[in-house]
Amino acid sequence: MKAITAKKASLAELRKKICDIDGELLRLLKERVETARQIGLEKTQYQIPVKDPEMEDLVRDRNRATAASLGLYEDLADELSELLIRYAVRAQVEA
Repeated sequence: MKAITAKKASLAELRKKICDIDGELLRLLKERVETARQIGLEKTQYQIPVKDPEMEDLVRDRNRATAASLGLYEDLADELSELLIRYAVRAQVEA
């Protein structure tokens, strides 16, 4: 019975760690969106189009390379890049 209780405690600790990591990811995403808004204001001021396919490709390539170097799933980096780009564009348009 003690072994099961210890395993449950260990599992709870790991789940808490995931929860903490998720919170940190969201805080970083908030910072990223706020920075994208600032970029949107700059683009508006200088009449630069919001969409920048070259920069979007750079984001995709950089994230894919970083994922590979970390031993992380590259398809995760691909999907994450699409979300990051989508919400950066949205924040820039709303700025």
